[in-house]
Amino acid sequence: MMPLDADGVPLVAVVVLNFRGWQDTLACVHSVLEAGSSRARVTVVVCENGSPDDSLQRLQAQLPAQNPARSFTQLTRPEVATLAASRHPVKPADIVLIDNQENLGFAGGCNVGIRWAQAAGADFVWLLNNDTEVMHGTLDALLEHMQQDLRIGLCGSKLVYHDARDTIQARGGAVFDPRQAIGQHLGVGEALDSPEDPSAIESAMNYVVGASMLVSRAFLTRVGPMTEDYFLFYEELDWAMRGQRQGFRLGYAPRSVVLHKEGATIGTSHRGRSSPLAMRLLSFNRLLFTRRFYPEHLGSVRRRMALEVLVFIKRGEWASAWALVRALAGVRPSLPHHRAA
Repeated sequence: MMPLDADGVPLVAVVVLNFRGWQDTLACVHSVLEAGSSRARVTVVVCENGSPDDSLQRLQAQLPAQNPARSFTQLTRPEVATLAASRHPVKPADIVLIDNQENLGFAGGCNVGIRWAQAAGADFVWLLNNDTEVMHGTLDALLEHMQQDLRIGLCGSKLVYHDARDTIQARGGAVFDPRQAIGQHLGVGEALDSPEDPSAIESAMNYVVGASMLVSRAFLTRVGPMTEDYFLFYEELDWAMRGQRQGFRLGYAPRSVVLHKEGATIGTSHRGRSSPLAMRLLSFNRLLFTRRFYPEHLGSVRRRMALEVLVFIKRGEWASAWALVRALAGVRPSLPHHRAA
């Protein structure tokens, strides 16, 4: 049976991280509120991650202006920490805007929202990329699937390309090859109406794609928040690994459909080249994750990366080659800790 709050209805905190993408964030929040839920109360928690542009001011002005009938609360990261340390219950608003005050990365930025959700007694946290838009019934499908099996700690949606709405980006999650430390989205490139076997997908899944990820309160209590030292990439795989070691399963709700613009914030894309920052982080975290979870495959991963260096050089992709070389040498990428404007 689904865990319930004091009113007998579960509370879902939808955590949306913003970094230089306030227009996408407003569209995402609008879609979540418009879709609503027949199974839960919904609070949208926008975490502004120290954008160097005017994102914070735009969100402060437009979130309440575009949603005049919704209750609205603003907090800073230190205020969230105080709430999380207090034993007093936090009354949820319809929309919460948190100023993280600096760029904490994906895991660090989302974890601030997760801490607020835990302080508010949320039964579920729905991590949703700001460059997504959701359909009616999307959240309810996730909740229904997790209700059917309380062993599911993380549940993914059917991700569809925003600019190619008949094409799948991922069926909930991905498979991971530890010998190369490379993941592959399940169903990527397949037609939206192509047949699928959800049970087989769940059996094959090694992690849930972080663009849409419903997390149970039980999972957060036992496993904890995401590991923050990746900054970006591999944090959802790390989370899934830790959860499975605690006995949780991964789920896929095929009727939960999310449109994803993908990579709008930092220039990453499964259909194109990654940005220089993305390549540096991907390369370094690839080895970091391997050391933590698959040290027996560290040699094969390093050899694979060395071969990739040669491929990038042959193609003239010098930035990508250099990112791999620096990762192999153990050089940690410089991180863009911008403060909010």
